[in-house]
This record gives sequence, structure tokens and C-alpha cells, in this order.
Amino acid sequence: MTGAVVMAPVLAIAGGRYVVGAQLVLTLAWLGVGMGMGTLLVLVNLLSRFDASRVSALLLLVPAVTAIASVPALGEPLHPATLAGMAVSGAGVWVAIRSGKRPAARAARWPARRYPASSRSHTPA
Repeated sequence: MTGAVVMAPVLAIAGGRYVVGAQLVLTLAWLGVGMGMGTLLVLVNLLSRFDASRVSALLLLVPAVTAIASVPALGEPLHPATLAGMAVSGAGVWVAIRSGKRPAARAARWPARRYPASSRSHTPA
């Protein structure tokens, strides 16, 4: 529905027409429900399981996944520059996700000091 509202003025200005058929309805349904709601559910699920910094780093892989998906879907070739960009973004995501694990690894290596109960400050009740 939103697609039709947005496209109506564009088509009126630029001229042309579109046929409301099964292909248009399925395309808009896929964009709205499949891509919109599906992506949001995946994002919320990832945020409930991981830190926001690690999840946001994964968003850098979206262009690479899109380029890979366009090979069989659209027949687009993968150029060497595209592959180089995928390698750079993949390395950046790997560094970002790996750096998120360091504080937990340090905490496991160096456990917190245990002080005797007598050295703790107590507040009167």
C-alpha cells in the first residue's frame, strides 16, 4: 500500500502506468513483510543475545551479502573491487567482534581479588 502511495505521484509526473497484478502485489508483500518485518525480527533477536556493538558490526556485512545474492538472482558478476571490499569489510567485522571478547577473556584470566569480610565497609542498618 505504501509503495502505491509513493509511486503514484512519481508516475503522474514522469508518465507511465503500472498494472496492479500478482507480480506487483507479491513484490510489495515481499518488500514489506519479508524484508521489513523479517529483518527487524532478526535484528531484535540478535540484540537480545549479543552486545549492540557486535550486532552493529554485523551490519557492515549487508552490502557483501547483497552482492553475493545478486549473482544468482540477477546474474551480476562479482568484480575484483567488489571482492576486495568484501575482504576489507569482513576483516573489519572480524576485528570488531573479536575485540568485544577481550574483556571477558581478561576477567577469566585475572579473577577479581577476594577481600576478607572484615576489610569491607559496612553501613549501619
